[in-house]
Amino acid sequence: MKYSIYGLVKGPLEYVMYSSMDQLLVNQQGLLRLIGRLFLANAFLVPIDVFLNIGMRAIIEKKRSNEIVQDLKHKYLPLLKITWIMSPILQIIPFKFFPPLYWIPYFSFSSIFLMGLQRFVF
Repeated sequence: MKYSIYGLVKGPLEYVMYSSMDQLLVNQQGLLRLIGRLFLANAFLVPIDVFLNIGMRAIIEKKRSNEIVQDLKHKYLPLLKITWIMSPILQIIPFKFFPPLYWIPYFSFSSIFLMGLQRFVF
């Protein structure tokens, strides 16, 4: 139940972020557009997503504010590095083959994979 609340926050936020990103690249075509999407997503959207993931997970686990800050300090950079390694691989598929309407469901399912990987590492 608690993760569904996180999904209600994350889903619309990601939709707005990815839609805005796609609007920035509306005049680009082909490989240049794909590279632009990968760059913008990994430079701006992924760090926000990792931050929210760690923070919401700590809130769901009923941690105090100082524990949430500690989690962010200890886990943010390692998780960001893992995500930067895995995200381009997972992002090429929807950016190349799916219309923007289907990106968020794809990213939601692929984030389950990344969260499992993150839980394994930490």
